[in-house]
Formats: sequence, C-alpha cells, structure tokens
Amino acid sequence: HTNINSSFLFCVISITILMGGVSSQRKCKSNVLGKNFVMGFPDNYGSLESNIELHILLVSFNTEPTEVKLSSQFLLSDGTTFGSIVQLQPGDYERVVVPSELEIIGSVKSYETILIESDYKISVYAIHLEDYTTDGYLAIPVENLGNQYVVAT
Repeated sequence: HTNINSSFLFCVISITILMGGVSSQRKCKSNVLGKNFVMGFPDNYGSLESNIELHILLVSFNTEPTEVKLSSQFLLSDGTTFGSIVQLQPGDYERVVVPSELEIIGSVKSYETILIESDYKISVYAIHLEDYTTDGYLAIPVENLGNQYVVAT
C-alpha cells in the first residue's frame, strides 16, 4: 500500500498546486463549485485490475456545515447499491472510499456512476489508484455541463 498511499498524496498535492497556480486575473467561464454532480471512474490505461482504490474527495468552502449525499443505482455483487452521507464542516474536506466495482471498464453505457447532492456548494475530486497507474480529475457540477466535449488522449 505504500505505492497507493504515495500516489494518493501525489494527486492531492498536484491538484493543490494547480488550483493555487491559477492567476487571479483570469476569469473562468464556468465554476467548479456546485450542489449536484454526476461522475464515474473510467478504467486506467494499462490497468491490471488489481489493488484498485477509488476515492472521492469532497471539499467545502462554506461557513456552514454541509450535508453531502452520494448514491449509485449500480447493483453491487453483494446485492446492495453504494450510498453514503457525509457531514462536511466549514472549510473542511472528506475522502470517501468508493467500491472498486464502480470502475467503468471499456467504452460502454453504464449505471456505474455516482450522483452527489449537497446542501451548499462544494468541490468534488475523483482519484483512481491502481498498481503502476493513477488518475484523477476535478468533477464539473451538473449545472455547468454542456453538450459538446473534446476528449484528449
């Protein structure tokens, strides 16, 4: 688990540096803070499908406590679905472990997605850790999603 823990730390530090490195003079056309998110975990390139860890990092920028609900319609192998309720304190963050069965393998239509609903605006990060490969992204709130996308590979 040393590789996975160091990979997680690397992702968090990288995201922090990227967020801090944005010039205050530039104006974004969209906002990464929101109350509703839909997200998934696509498989990593070269995935060995071993030691998979999926994490969601919920970050509050509010002055009030925030309740965040996470849910998925995907039926897990034990017959249940994934769901969690997290209480975020003002200005705090929480890491939520997601069942590895919610990794989306290949290019398919899938219910292996997660709905995130929050009382107040939050920021959401996805972190996907596997042996020899790590991936992560900043989720875009549903209200800021468009209908034209460019995928760079």
